[in-house]
This record gives sequence, structure tokens and C-alpha cells, in this order.
Amino acid sequence: MRRALHYATILLLAAVFAAAQDKPNFSGKWVLDLSKSNFEPLPAPDSQVRVIDHKEPTLKISETTKDQRGERTRDREITTDGKENKTTVGPNEYVSKSRWDGNRLITEGTLKLENGTNIDIKETAELSDDGKVMTLKRELKSPQGEATQKLTFSKQ
Repeated sequence: MRRALHYATILLLAAVFAAAQDKPNFSGKWVLDLSKSNFEPLPAPDSQVRVIDHKEPTLKISETTKDQRGERTRDREITTDGKENKTTVGPNEYVSKSRWDGNRLITEGTLKLENGTNIDIKETAELSDDGKVMTLKRELKSPQGEATQKLTFSKQ
């Protein structure tokens, strides 16, 4: 009986370790590939770079965007454990929760604009098999309608 319990414990620990290894690591410097991205209905930026430090369950994300308004950097931190994360985007608040769905990281949240409008955002992040391409699919819902965006980043 002890031997069976010992083997069961070893198998359980091996399964937990293997499951943890299945999660992709998004760490790195990621540069937006504008030719493979779609920002509709919003205008595309001139450039965008994301630097991600991913130490499960926490992702620290620094995003620098250049567009007609100039250059700005936004830092945020999310966790993959389903707990609520809050960040500010200019004068607006973004409240989200992130979770794993297989090897995809799903973040669902609401951007609360200072004018009282809310924009619901669902973002699905996925890495290519070789880990060199990160694809973000965004689903946006607001009183003005719905839109889907696809952002493709290359690892530098």
C-alpha cells in the first residue's frame, strides 16, 4: 500500500510539473509587424514595442507606442490566476482578469472611459510553435459597435 501511495505521489508531482511546463513564456522584446496586423476600426500606430517579463503567474508589460500623437509608454502588470488586475490608461481605468486556456492566455476586461462609456475587451495571446511570433486577437465591444483586431509581434 505504501509503495502504491509513493508511486501515485510521484506520478502526481510529475503531472503537475509537466502541466506547468506546457504554459508558454511570453518574456522578451516584441516588435509589432504592421504588415500582418489589423487595427480596424482604429488607426494603426507607426510602431509598437512590448517588453514582457513573464514569471508565472505574473506578467510585467511595458508597451511603447509611436503614432500621430507622439510616443508614450504604458506599464502594467497582470496575473494569470484569474484575479482582478487594475491599470490606468491616461485618465481611464482598465479592470481585467487573465487565465490560461490551454496554451493561450485569455484576458477579459473593461476599459472605463472618463466620459462614462465602457469598452469590453477580450484579448487572446498565443505564441507560435517556435516561440518567435506572438499573436494577439482582440474583440472589442462598445456602445458604438463591435470590432476584432489582430496584432502580430516578432520576438527580437
